[in-house]
Amino acid sequence: MKNLIFLLVVIGLSSCVTPQSLHLVNIYQDKPFVIYSEKSKDEVWSKVIDIFAQKGLAINVIDKSSGLIGSNEYSFGNSMTYEMENGMPNDTTAWVIVNKYTSTLGNIILPNTIKGSFNVRVKEEGNKTAININLVNLTAWYLHPSGSLQIPYEIKSTGKFEQSISDLLK
Repeated sequence: MKNLIFLLVVIGLSSCVTPQSLHLVNIYQDKPFVIYSEKSKDEVWSKVIDIFAQKGLAINVIDKSSGLIGSNEYSFGNSMTYEMENGMPNDTTAWVIVNKYTSTLGNIILPNTIKGSFNVRVKEEGNKTAININLVNLTAWYLHPSGSLQIPYEIKSTGKFEQSISDLLK
């Protein structure tokens, strides 16, 4: 019985959370990420397909006539950071950033689920090819193991993911 009471107290204390900020302080990648290439639309399209194939990325939408290719849902948990009190990311190389929550004991509570998808749009613009890369439908939350607490997070792209894809296209 003592163990049960102790367990309930620990769960209760660890489940109380305080947001550092309900919203992210800095403005992250909130405008379209577009690069331009001197290569033809067909050459760029072929390279985009190669990237999806070589990286083992599942394709949800592919439409060559519109130049749109989109991924299936993707986990961004391995490249996530949180915003510190000064508004800067804890990890400047991460692909996505979330606001920070702490427990009443001062422990940082990070989301245990972070997912979304991304798309690439390739289109001719004059004598160049425009390549638009977007992270979309991003969601992040922490679900307590007991299932009694779910915390949603604000999540944004840092622009690093889009830059890494554009580097592969160059």
